[in-house]
This record gives sequence, structure tokens and C-alpha cells, in this order.
Amino acid sequence: LREILRYQAECANIFIETFDTTTTSANLIKVQPGTAEAQMRANFSWLEDISVRLLCVLALDRFGDFVGDGVVAPVRETAAQALGASLRDLPTRKVFDIGEATLTLLKHEKAWEVRHSGLIGLKYVFASIPQGEQVKMDMLAQKLLPSALPRLILALKDDDDDVRAAAAEAALPARESLNPQLLRKKKGPFEVAVDEVIPLIFIAVVDRRWIKT
Repeated sequence: LREILRYQAECANIFIETFDTTTTSANLIKVQPGTAEAQMRANFSWLEDISVRLLCVLALDRFGDFVGDGVVAPVRETAAQALGASLRDLPTRKVFDIGEATLTLLKHEKAWEVRHSGLIGLKYVFASIPQGEQVKMDMLAQKLLPSALPRLILALKDDDDDVRAAAAEAALPARESLNPQLLRKKKGPFEVAVDEVIPLIFIAVVDRRWIKT
């Protein structure tokens, strides 16, 4: 599913309705008026549905295999990768909604696996936003990151070292938007959060490397 979404997400649930294939050019196919718009809506609907199902996998999976001192969660990792692939062709508002949904997983206090899942999902939500798409980049910097940073800061202070490591990795795809030099004009809590989160990421990464050695 991950590989299918990676290469074919923009074609999902699309069926072209033709009405007059007798044309002067063998390569030209006429389609019903409004078909393109209808198929775009059908594609968005299918991708949104599969994203919700993948979020359910992230919320429910508890499988983890420990290699050394770190956890490997193949089900959650693959589901999050598929989630990121499904978001590439969704509208900006839908990407923000899915990002917000992953943040709700970080509020789970009883099972560290759920918080771990949310951070893996958030990492691939960030990674799904192409650097060249300015509208989505603006949404990341102005809406999703301000919402995510307080939860990331808490996760970087989590009692579980795997959650802390996942929090540090989750912020990496958004590192350009986390650059304080680019955010000096954004006064207030967001800038303070950026100044706080970068040292915590560094500590989590160093701590993880120390544990592995």
C-alpha cells in the first residue's frame, strides 16, 4: 500500500467517463463535462479516507521489537510512510487536519506506544510537504508548527527514551521552518518555543547516540 500510494496516489479512485471516442486523432479521448472536477473530488475523498484508516493503525498498533536499547516499530513506521505518501496530493487544509489528528495521539498518557505512533506520523506529515509548494510551506510555518511545537517540547521531555528520540526525528523534516533566523519576525510564544525546542532536540540526539555506543 505504501508503494502504491507513493507512485499512484494522484490516480486513486479515478474513472474517466468518455462519450465520443470517434475523433480525428486516435490519441484524443473526449470526456464528459465536469468529469475532471468530479474525479478530483473522488480522488481527494479516497485519499482522505485511507489517511483516516492509517491513523487508526497508528492509534491501535502496539507491536515493537527492541534492537539494542531502541525500539523498532515496523507496522507503525510503514503505516506512517503510507500516510505521508497519501498526503502529497491532498489540499493544504486536509494536510493540516491530518497533522492535527496525529497531535491528538501525543496526548495519550497511558501507553507510550501511542505517543510514539503520533510522533512517527507527524514526521511523515512534515515530510509530505514539498519544499517548492509555497502554500503548503506557509501552512507548515504559520499553522501546523505553532500547534505542534508545544507537544514536541513535551515529547522531548518524555520519560520514555524512545518517545524522546522519535520527537527529535519528527522535527527534522521541518528544520527549515524551525530556523530561528527565519522566524525572528514572528514575535511571541512561537519564537520562544523554537528557541526552546532546538536545544532539546540536540540533547535527545546526543542521548540516543550515547545509549547506542
